Amino acid sequence: MKNKIDRNIIPQSDRPKDMHFPEYNQIVSEKGSKIFIISDYRFPIVTFRIIFKKGAISDLKDNIRTDGLSNFMVDMLLKGTEDRKASEISEIIDSYGASVSSGSDYDYNFITFHCLKKYFRNMTELIYDILQNPVFPEAEIERMKLQKINTLYSLMDSGEYLASKKYKEILYGSSPYSVCIEGTMDSIQKIDREKLLYAYNNFLLNAETSVCFIGDITDEEISELPLIGTQKPNEEIYVSDMPSIDKTKIYITERKSAVQSDIIMGNKAIRRNHPDFIGLKVMNTALGGYFTSRINTNLREVNGFTYGAKSQLNSRKYQGDIFVDTNVKNELTGEAISEIIKEIRRMQNELMSEEELQGVKNYITGTYPMQLETPNSIASKVLALDLYDIDEKFYNTYISEINNVTPQIVRQMAQKYLEPDNLVISVCGNTNDIIKTVEKALPDIEIINQ
Repeated sequence: MKNKIDRNIIPQSDRPKDMHFPEYNQIVSEKGSKIFIISDYRFPIVTFRIIFKKGAISDLKDNIRTDGLSNFMVDMLLKGTEDRKASEISEIIDSYGASVSSGSDYDYNFITFHCLKKYFRNMTELIYDILQNPVFPEAEIERMKLQKINTLYSLMDSGEYLASKKYKEILYGSSPYSVCIEGTMDSIQKIDREKLLYAYNNFLLNAETSVCFIGDITDEEISELPLIGTQKPNEEIYVSDMPSIDKTKIYITERKSAVQSDIIMGNKAIRRNHPDFIGLKVMNTALGGYFTSRINTNLREVNGFTYGAKSQLNSRKYQGDIFVDTNVKNELTGEAISEIIKEIRRMQNELMSEEELQGVKNYITGTYPMQLETPNSIASKVLALDLYDIDEKFYNTYISEINNVTPQIVRQMAQKYLEPDNLVISVCGNTNDIIKTVEKALPDIEIINQ
């Protein structure tokens, strides 16, 4: 048979080229808010996204901590204004066939909507009313409390959530990045209208903002809209240092009914606009950032410990971390942790082959275009440039910068930012089973039974 394909040979691929990130205009509103505009007239649709540069880290200030306050406040914005009840707001959005979402991240709060062009001005006026005239009705507050508490009850049955919660608590210590965005049972119960008004006035009205419009829209049309946002400079946010970790320790959270343990282990890393971001991203992808990464290959393919294992780089405005995340049978916990540490050390000690590195680069550059498929994802990236003080050319040179990373740079990043001797290891599962396997596989590591 002619032209038979040998499926044992990986097809050759050309070196990816830089993509042209969508062009955008930037204007400044009368209130000083930065407005980014990406005009696209192919479809009569407009997407709007506004971020307020005070997020969940503001839930901890002057040693006063109310986990979940920012997220609660933003969710309540759609629950009634001076002229509209929550049900009326919902009906208006539905009648326009629009979608609205809101939420919080550590560094910002946001609201996004997506609608047909002919309803764009109506939707903008609705969002203006929501942002300027919320009333935080008591009945809606109580209803929201119940929803959030029920959500927390379900999360408390998740080993992954409990392990992650303990990991952040230990790694970030008194830093505001240790805050639980979704809140805690205790903090949600204590949120009242007075606290919500405080959060609204301080985290939203007095926050620096950036806005992005994408779609069938012009600069002139935007200049005629109600003034949304402000450019009041944020008061300086004090972010305390992450605690010093001078020894690898394992923190165990009990979950007696668990037949498997959830493992999250990592150390501090870098802020989002750090010059090492690209090199560290490539190294992390090789370590555990995609399916054929070293950690997933080891734990899933070679040892059969798990269905999947991954590593992730969290780089935020002021601080960051890099961690490995997986789940295995309780009795395999020690061996799994030992294998992960082995892969971390191998990344530091061995020079990666050009072939392996090219596979990593192909994955990163090949998936990049998919991150630009929706208007909302593009808006998020545009606003991230401003939020994190990233060079405006970042996305246009992204692929070439990835391709410029060498095996030497990958090893350098591993040596610089991976700390196998100073890891925070958080494990949730059946304590008795976990301790036995950890003591056997890792006799020199201290175990702290929570």
